[in-house]
Parts: sequence; structure tokens; C-alpha cells
Amino acid sequence: MTGAFEYNPAAVAEQIAMVQQTSGVLDDIENRAKQALAQIRDFWDAQGATAYEDASLIIHQGIQQGRDTLANQAQVTDVSHQDSIGTDAAAAASIAAI
Repeated sequence: MTGAFEYNPAAVAEQIAMVQQTSGVLDDIENRAKQALAQIRDFWDAQGATAYEDASLIIHQGIQQGRDTLANQAQVTDVSHQDSIGTDAAAAASIAAI
């Protein structure tokens, strides 16, 4: 690479696959964390009336923040890709007009 921007449409498909895979990993982490939490529910119940639910909510919120970050990244990638397509189409139209 010469340091100039290189458009690589194949990278978009790789990005989509990475987001999907990472989202699945987050689902797995959330499930394992909630299973681990359930195994020590007695401890959390002894901490107070809502301690278990609070701990479960913290797990869910953390995972949801990860999902939101992935969704934002995917949206930004898609917008960039669509902008590139639009620029390419405009350039092609300009060349064809010559």
C-alpha cells in the first residue's frame, strides 16, 4: 500500500461477519455470566433484597453496551460503504459524460 486510501469492498463483508461473530460471543458471555451468578444466588440474596437482580442487571447492561457499540460500528461502516458507492457512481457518470 502506498499510504493512499484504498477502497476494498470485500472488507465490508469481513466487517459484517466479524460483527455477527462478536455479537454471538457476547450472547455466550452473558449466558455464562448469568449461569455463574445463579450458582451463587444464595450469596447475593444474603446481600440484600435486590442484590441478585442488581448483579444480573449489571451483567445485562454491560453486554448491551457491547452490542450497542457493535451496532454503531456496523452502522458507521455501512454509511461509509454507501457513501463510497455514491461517489463511485458519480465519478462513473462524470467519465461517461466526457
